[in-house]
Amino acid sequence: MVKRCHQKDIIMIEDHYKKIIEFAPLGYIHCKIQKDEENHFSHCIILEANKAFEKLTQLSNDQIIGRTIRDVLPGIEKNGVDCFSIFQEPSTKNLNLEKEFKVGDRCFRINIQFESSEFCNLLFTDLTKHKQALAELEESKQQFEVAINGTNDGIWDWNLLTNSLFLSKRWKNMLGYQENELPNQFDAFMNLIVKKDRKRVEKYVQKYLQGDIEKYSIEFQMTHKDGSLRWILAKGAALRTPDGKPYRMAGSQSDITERKEGQKAIAEKKAYIESLLNAIPDMVFVLDQNGMFVDLKSGQSKSLYLPREIFIGKLVSDVLPNNVAEPIMKSFSKVLNGELSEPIQYKLSIDEEIRDFEARLTLANNQRVIGMVRDITSVKEIEA
Repeated sequence: MVKRCHQKDIIMIEDHYKKIIEFAPLGYIHCKIQKDEENHFSHCIILEANKAFEKLTQLSNDQIIGRTIRDVLPGIEKNGVDCFSIFQEPSTKNLNLEKEFKVGDRCFRINIQFESSEFCNLLFTDLTKHKQALAELEESKQQFEVAINGTNDGIWDWNLLTNSLFLSKRWKNMLGYQENELPNQFDAFMNLIVKKDRKRVEKYVQKYLQGDIEKYSIEFQMTHKDGSLRWILAKGAALRTPDGKPYRMAGSQSDITERKEGQKAIAEKKAYIESLLNAIPDMVFVLDQNGMFVDLKSGQSKSLYLPREIFIGKLVSDVLPNNVAEPIMKSFSKVLNGELSEPIQYKLSIDEEIRDFEARLTLANNQRVIGMVRDITSVKEIEA
């Protein structure tokens, strides 16, 4: 009675493990090792196969059982699998092997466990998708490296959790450093910012990370390896958790020194011209192609017929009396057509005093006319 119960338990356990193997996600086969007359390995006959192996080979159970591994997976030995040479050893027992091989365009990992010199179990893992993912990842990495090396901008990637900072080769070269001369640390970035800008940048970064600033874009100066200063434009964006907490931030860095120096030169030139115009007692104005005042300068604002802000954006006929506007517009038309214009003399009442003026117009370009007005009251008085 005890023996029967024991056998029944064994049968239940065997059935249990068979079901586990049958529905296991890995391909499984149980094989008998066949040898030739000289006791050398010949082939493996498949005795059992689970559903995962059927799916892996795209064959039915009837098409698998009783066939050799070579028949079911043609080319298995031609693709670098030399594990069958192990079968040559008749004393092989309890030996586990792991190999990767390729059949067609599919990749597999095979685990072989020898029960004895006559039987073995094989587990197959389909690595095709995994290998494809690795290949795509490698391709993406190469594309990313090409993109980084091909751009004029420096690329940075800041891990906020570890405070580590990736700085591209171009980022470092932009400031005169070789790739191995600057550590990939956040402090390396901050230490190169000039002192007068450092706190401003730190405050700006914190405000952006806190969500107070929507778009990260800031200009500041950094110190080049040769000691010179470089103007930098940094742009970036943060990755955040669903609750808005930033955990990573990446972006680009551009050297805008030439642009800044150009802007400074233009501003200085403009200031110089303004100072010259302010030193000249004559009034200078600019009209667009419609006869509208777009600019006006006068060294003596008290001699203006009307305040400057009233002129800007108004037509000549809107702000000057007809007896003055008409001859000016007549001369304006001639100048626009490329003709020479004679000086225009006219009178205007300034602070209840009649004063004499002379205007000369010249073409600045095909859409602008420059006029210069001089107060000639004292000349007229002498002539009188």
